[in-house]
Amino acid sequence: MHAAPWLPMLIQSVADIPFRERDPFDLLNLTPGAHAGADEDQGPDLDYAGFGYARVDELWLTIHDSPEPLPPVRDVLLLALHTPDDASVHQDDLLLEFWIDPGTCEDVDEEDSQTVTVMLSRFLTVWLPRVSSDERAIVLAVCNPHQTLLMRPTGLRSAPIYYPLGDVTSWCDEAMDFLSGPGALRLLADAWHTA
Repeated sequence: MHAAPWLPMLIQSVADIPFRERDPFDLLNLTPGAHAGADEDQGPDLDYAGFGYARVDELWLTIHDSPEPLPPVRDVLLLALHTPDDASVHQDDLLLEFWIDPGTCEDVDEEDSQTVTVMLSRFLTVWLPRVSSDERAIVLAVCNPHQTLLMRPTGLRSAPIYYPLGDVTSWCDEAMDFLSGPGALRLLADAWHTA
């Protein structure tokens, strides 16, 4: 794990990353009006770097240019994570990047916001036992630009971990009527695999 000079006092291990449970629509930046300066939704915000986890009853994993939809994944622990734009290829693993918002750490000025990097396998080993319970599936909403095939970290419980190949984009499909809630969550990628 690499940290900025001020971080050793605040984030001394992977367990110190402020990885919090959030509303799934906020987590995926799908809340109406979430895009700064936008009067209406204009598609995904490609600069969004929020992270955290959410529990989702149903999630649709879709594939670019596929005529056949995959069945929905139910009872999901959704982890929203980010990889650096210029990340190198790592065999069986991804480098994660966390932009630490000064609002999540005491005594850090806004201009002092920094990043922390850690390998996905290490992150999952530390955080999955802390945030998972009895969900039937774990889904990683993380860009995988080199289409790395991931190895499952040892010692994790047996729920399948779904992850994308290529970039992943989040969408909220419109509800059939306003009484049925905010609509279905959908993640779009080149392909989906399980670890």
